[in-house]
Amino acid sequence: QDLVMNQNDRAVLHISGRNNDIKRELLLYRDQAGRCESITYDDLVKHIETPIRRPGSKGGIEMVFLNCCSSKQLAELLISKGVSFVVCWETEVGDEICLKFANFYYNSNFLTPGHYGLAFQMACANLILEGFDLIG
Repeated sequence: QDLVMNQNDRAVLHISGRNNDIKRELLLYRDQAGRCESITYDDLVKHIETPIRRPGSKGGIEMVFLNCCSSKQLAELLISKGVSFVVCWETEVGDEICLKFANFYYNSNFLTPGHYGLAFQMACANLILEGFDLIG
């Protein structure tokens, strides 16, 4: 699934699905039947490169949330192409923690619009308070 949200002139692209770092592609689920489509990292970047927000400009994608396992390689590619902020998972991660983290993150970001690092820290703190181990 992908979703672009605008909050106070801030565009956020949220991607959730299954990541394959070896093939450098994402499996993006499209419907209730589980049918999915894959997209390579390079094709994803081509599709979003024009609307990426450049520092000091208005409009465009300012932050990308990669809510899928082992997405650090894609995050680094997006940063190299000009995305200012990317949230990703460095390792394999379960669905429950992914959903909870996204919920905490967006609730925190709603309270502190545009302060993505602070929202990230608040979401991590909430996961720890819920008993999730973020280190192991």
